[in-house]
Amino acid sequence: EFSRAGRGEPELELVPVAEVVARALEQTRGAVEQAGADVVVHPLPTLMAERSSLCRVFQNLIGNAVKYGRGAGKDVRVRVEWRPVRDAYEFTVADDGPGIAPEYHERAFELFQTLRPRDEVEGSGMGLAVVRKTTESLGGTVRVDSAPGAGAAFSFTWPRTV
Repeated sequence: EFSRAGRGEPELELVPVAEVVARALEQTRGAVEQAGADVVVHPLPTLMAERSSLCRVFQNLIGNAVKYGRGAGKDVRVRVEWRPVRDAYEFTVADDGPGIAPEYHERAFELFQTLRPRDEVEGSGMGLAVVRKTTESLGGTVRVDSAPGAGAAFSFTWPRTV
């Protein structure tokens, strides 16, 4: 998945982002149900995109929000929202989990990195690296806003015209 991210010419189509997020939620349904997660999806735009790449980004971000939010000792709440920024759309997937200390923000996007021991949380440490590679290959960006005890908000930009 990582090696394919951002390769080749994207097959662009007009994509209702709500449909893409619904597909990503379907693909992560087991984890969402196991965590007792409440996922709130705000109204989303329609844009030109490669559907599978956009879905992969949302699937990884929603999956992480659910997976790592479980450490909060309560049901997880996840928000998916967006806003226009210059010549892009900025999407945010936010959770109310335990948060990430600022010194680990950049490390979270590196290959094979997990911020919790693998015996606590199952994962390859590749999801956020795939998100970064996919978004940056299209001219977008990705970042995390978080602090310990304050949840995490992963935001990425998707160019209006790819």
